[in-house]
Amino acid sequence: MVNPRITPLAKDVTLAGLAASAGGDWLYFKIDVPKGATNLTFSTAGGVGDADLYVRRQFFPTATKHDKVSTVDGNTERCTIASPEAGTWYVALMPYKDFSGLSLVGSYVVPGTVHRRARRGSS
Repeated sequence: MVNPRITPLAKDVTLAGLAASAGGDWLYFKIDVPKGATNLTFSTAGGVGDADLYVRRQFFPTATKHDKVSTVDGNTERCTIASPEAGTWYVALMPYKDFSGLSLVGSYVVPGTVHRRARRGSS
């Protein structure tokens, strides 16, 4: 692997329309996780085919070197790290079979932040 293209992920922002061919290059992403964050989660969904999800802190994940991996059939993959170390986390999608139309999202919880649900107005 020589200088793969790395797409930055933003917390809770879904990247859609991802595709790759079996036997081809893996797709690489990265997200910066702040100190104190919990429940770092990467999820894929949708589309057709079969992409496997690999996660590793500080370095590109590979088939043999990774911190978490999800290799279920299809495109619904999920990796969660309950207490992630702060820093850059790399995510790779390995095309086990050709896949297209896949979505990827990375999220984590920052202690002390308030999540407010939208209120419905009264009519």
